[in-house]
Amino acid sequence: LLQEEGWAACLRGGEGKEWVFSGLRVVQRANRSRMPTLFSLIDSVWSDSVARTQWTSQQDSEQSQNTYEGIPTCLPPSFCYLVMARLGECRVEPSRDSPSNNSGRVEIGCTSAIYTAPKVVTLADIETTAADSARISLFVKLRFWRSQPSEDASSSTESVLFVWDGSSSDPSQSYIKVNVQQSCVISEHVLDLMKNPGALYLKDLLWERGRVVTADVCSVIHQACPEGAHTDWWQQVTTSTIWNSLSAAVPPGVPVITPSTNLHSLVQVQGRVLSVDENTAFSWPECGTCGNNKLTEEGSSLQCPTCDKTVTEPVTKMSLEVYLDCPSLEKSGIVKIKLLQESIQQLLSNQQADDEGYELEAVLGQELSTVDGYLASISRDPAGERVLMVEEIPQLPEGKTGS
Repeated sequence: LLQEEGWAACLRGGEGKEWVFSGLRVVQRANRSRMPTLFSLIDSVWSDSVARTQWTSQQDSEQSQNTYEGIPTCLPPSFCYLVMARLGECRVEPSRDSPSNNSGRVEIGCTSAIYTAPKVVTLADIETTAADSARISLFVKLRFWRSQPSEDASSSTESVLFVWDGSSSDPSQSYIKVNVQQSCVISEHVLDLMKNPGALYLKDLLWERGRVVTADVCSVIHQACPEGAHTDWWQQVTTSTIWNSLSAAVPPGVPVITPSTNLHSLVQVQGRVLSVDENTAFSWPECGTCGNNKLTEEGSSLQCPTCDKTVTEPVTKMSLEVYLDCPSLEKSGIVKIKLLQESIQQLLSNQQADDEGYELEAVLGQELSTVDGYLASISRDPAGERVLMVEEIPQLPEGKTGS
């Protein structure tokens, strides 16, 4: 559909505008009890203030003539229809039932009188809202994104992302977790930010009391790039105040892991190495040009199928998981942490590898410096001791604000 001019204009910059559709097929009738999430979105963009004002003025002017017109149907609907558009069978064009401008020309695609643009809020704002649930839109910076396959077959959560905007003064609330469902619309280029976290515009998230924030079928995750956006809609939601505040925000610290830390949270870990999981200790060569880790051996050399050339200087990558005694846990458990390359190299920095690799026992008793991580699971070992499984996440470079 995006290949057709009318649909491209409607889908990319037509929110809030009036459009005329033809050839659509009705696939379902929905009401508030059947699809509450859809109607929470409808309610968030529906405004009857203009229509009611016009109706009131009309009644005042016609009162002497004893005429009466019923109040317009401008309140949010109690039901709606879901429709399907098929390429070649349907059309869309701007509504021409629009008022004329000063030159006498019709304003095509004018903003609907019943539309209210998404209200962009901060993470601090949503903590003070009185509503039990609401649709919210946020400009944030991404700290960490992780796929989260669920053991629960009925769960629709596909991944989680941790974001911040610098608005909260409470260190414990510095990051917020967003549950991203499979049905959420993720715009192009956003996945590129997973390797280089940047700024995001999270549109129409579902917020529920208890700090549960969900990106569902009604939500969209955009890359926030107002300097490259020229549509009226982008200019409407991207105020200079919000963007400047986000750009100047300093990344908050990650909370230290404690006995009461919640599962699936960001944590800071530091401690002494107790033991090594030898099943996770291995290394492999990667192509220094493209990063391909599936090199083939041809005689005494390595070949990269992707680059189609001999790899003369392969990059050695390592895997290692260690058990830590963390003072912050107060003897209530131990941490098993899956380390990133830099931390592994730090632990092995005092060793020289031989033909068989490194001597793992040499890392026992070493102090692992402070790292940030994601608390992936909590379990018990055969002896009954509590084990908190942490996956190390990349540190933000000094001075990096993710803009």
